[in-house]
This record gives sequence, structure tokens and C-alpha cells, in this order.
Amino acid sequence: AVGHNFTYASAREFVRTRIAGSAGAEQGRTRWLEEIWEAWDGNRALRNLHPLTPERFRRAERMNACALPDAVKEHPYARYDIAVREERPTPACSLIFLATGRFETIRKFAANLADTLPDDCEVIACVSSKDPDALRFLQEKSGIRVVRITDIANTRQAWTAGVHAATGDILIFISTLVEVYGDWLEGILAAFEQGDTTVYVPRIMHHHASRALLFESRRGQYNAL
Repeated sequence: AVGHNFTYASAREFVRTRIAGSAGAEQGRTRWLEEIWEAWDGNRALRNLHPLTPERFRRAERMNACALPDAVKEHPYARYDIAVREERPTPACSLIFLATGRFETIRKFAANLADTLPDDCEVIACVSSKDPDALRFLQEKSGIRVVRITDIANTRQAWTAGVHAATGDILIFISTLVEVYGDWLEGILAAFEQGDTTVYVPRIMHHHASRALLFESRRGQYNAL
């Protein structure tokens, strides 16, 4: 079994109470509350964050919700950037995909997203209501919002439903047949930042070993429409 501890990702008063009752010198606990916990809002680049053995938590990094354990998807703190105090900001972009193809293809695609997405991108899966396996799997995945589609074969209707659910300023449409690696999404966002076009199509190439579709890995290599 795997446990997930929210001791240092909880409401302020809870953390204060928990630290006050923990083992260790009182002076060290007081220093941590003043120099780390209370100072965090003003400097989120602080290092050595653990209250008792500082080097255990070298630093804090933002991550996409897809990279969080699925077990915490419905946790009451999941919607917060800072527990109970600051909600997650509006995402910079919305990634929308149709959950089509074999179940293993969908599973692998979701895993690749968790490994590659920046923290400020939301993920929306348009899933057929007639595909219980894909529906159950994606509903349980952390960081993925599911939109039920009656007729997934009607791709225009499915994409439109995903657009209506999106909250980001930039919309990214992608197939589960595409394998994504590295900073592929940052490359697309960079194209929007550097250009004055509203639609970009990334280069796609075939991987000869598996015939899988791969996004061009070099940033900025996109065709404007």
C-alpha cells in the first residue's frame, strides 16, 4: 500500500498544530515556522524545506495535476494551489483529446501526458459513454476532466464538447495515437508567443520502429495556418 501525507500541504493552522506537537527541539520548530513556512508566500524558491531534517525536501516544484497520484484526485485540497488559501490559477492552455482506439493506447497516452505537461495546462478527455473501461480509467486519473460523448464517431460534436469545457486561452487538440515527449507542449506555446498567427500545426513524424506518430521535438518547428 502507498500512503500520501498532507502534513506540509495543509491549512496553516493545521500545520502549526502538527509541527508544535512533533518531536525535535522547540527552537528548530520555531525557526522553521518563521523562516520557511511564514516566508513561503514571499519567496517560493526557498530550499531545504523539511522542518526537522531540512535536506529531505531540497525544494518545491510545480507540477501538472496529471502527475499527482490518482488517489488524491478527489481530495478537498486538490483544487488549491496553496491549501485552503489560494486556488489553482486559470490554466494557460487546455489540451483536448478524444479517447479513441484500444484501451492500452489510451493508457499509454495518459502516462505520457503526466510525464511531459507543464503545470499550467488542463487536460480534457472526450470519452464515449459506450466505452466503460476508458470512462472509468480516465475518471479516476488525476488531472483529467472527462466529458461524456454520446457519439464519439461524430468528431466535430466531440471536439466542440471539449471546447465548451475548456477554460484556457489556448486550445490544443491532439490524438491519442500521438506519442509526446520532452517539452513538446512548451514548443507549441512558444510558437504562439513568438508569432501573430492564431492556429499552429506541429510537425509530425513517423518512428520507423513502431510506426507511432511523434511530435517534432525541436521548439518552434510549426506550420502556421
